Amino acid sequence: MKKIILALLLLIPLAACSNEAVAKVSDGNALIFHDGENTYTKQDSFEAMKNNDYTAIIANDIITKIAALENIDQDEINSEATERVQEMADTYGDYYDQLVEYYGGEENIHTNVAATVASEKLVSQYIELHFDELVEEHLPVKMQLAYFDDAEEANAVIADIENGSTFEMAVLEHGYNISAAPQIYLDSDSLALEVKTYLNSDESTGLSDVIMTSTTSTDADGNSIITPRYYVINVIDRDAANFRDEFIQTMINNTDTTEALNYFFEKYDITFYDQRTYDLLSATYNGLK
Repeated sequence: MKKIILALLLLIPLAACSNEAVAKVSDGNALIFHDGENTYTKQDSFEAMKNNDYTAIIANDIITKIAALENIDQDEINSEATERVQEMADTYGDYYDQLVEYYGGEENIHTNVAATVASEKLVSQYIELHFDELVEEHLPVKMQLAYFDDAEEANAVIADIENGSTFEMAVLEHGYNISAAPQIYLDSDSLALEVKTYLNSDESTGLSDVIMTSTTSTDADGNSIITPRYYVINVIDRDAANFRDEFIQTMINNTDTTEALNYFFEKYDITFYDQRTYDLLSATYNGLK
């Protein structure tokens, strides 16, 4: 959730301050988010926000108006925005009071967060409108997947399932410690070539045989090491109409927000008469005139 909160804050333009205003961040080195590779502190977030310009205000206003034209529930947007603002307050603690003062009130923060929620809902609407095309493009499959370094373990999993065990219990029983719960997989997902070949060549559902693949790594001397890997797959459903909501949620997480917004900008013929504003916004969005 902290990663989402950070992303929300980066959308908030510093519209409430003057050029001469100087805001200070207390405890700027405090960690907000760490993704295993990159670290983000309060000061990092603050500096990113300072670099936003007034075009963010205009873009947010357009997005909010389009959401209303698309009949997206405004009460629902405001309710979700209120929850997120509260999450921000809980996360930032005393620093949040500084943000409120800096932006000229919590209402300004809420307005911008609401625009973020509206943007997400427009992405969802875009996916709904293009459901069939997206299914054809991404070939979604609802399935369970596990892999092992030992062929005997993979075969034992299949035997356990055929004897009445669930997929989850069977793979956990044989040392697989990653969730084997049903998930939606897309053709664009990073799966082993042999797994993709199986999924694209077999229209059936149910349990696969063991699918042998291999991974290649390099040792300290630069020599290639080939390690066999054994997959077991349980295809639950291939008809996206049967897992529509799950596919839509998966696509929300995989769809470029700009792509969806471009569609709506074109639909509503968004035209700018100020060249500078157009130049700034068209650097991000293609659906503007």
